[in-house]
Amino acid sequence: MAHWTDQIVGARMAVDEAFASEVATAGISRQEWGLIMTSVEFEIERPEEPGEATLVADAALESIGPALEGLAAERSPLEGGEQSDDGGVVATIRSALGLADEEGGGLDEGQLEAARELTQAYARRLQRRLESQDRWATICGRAAE
Repeated sequence: MAHWTDQIVGARMAVDEAFASEVATAGISRQEWGLIMTSVEFEIERPEEPGEATLVADAALESIGPALEGLAAERSPLEGGEQSDDGGVVATIRSALGLADEEGGGLDEGQLEAARELTQAYARRLQRRLESQDRWATICGRAAE
């Protein structure tokens, strides 16, 4: 039997498209967001009780620090590659991982927390979509198996 996460691929694609404006507002490029999402594992807390169950995103941002740095280096000025003094999301994550250089700012804990909160907001939106499609109870049942 397929893992429950395989059952939500279509819903994730729809949420990805709808969530693009939140990502842009956060100052994260599509490529950076895609990479951030590769570090996310979804879990359902209390799947035995669909009415109380919660979809959560466990983002292991420390696993993608070097790749995020590479993306930032590849960004052109037309794609928003010019960095502000705060360094943006990539620098924030680098700093939080201890990868920032001595002189360059980097992500502070607040920015890292903002990136994690964005993944949680995504999870909430995804759960609402599954609920609105009357699929949440089925997904929870599969997760509880």
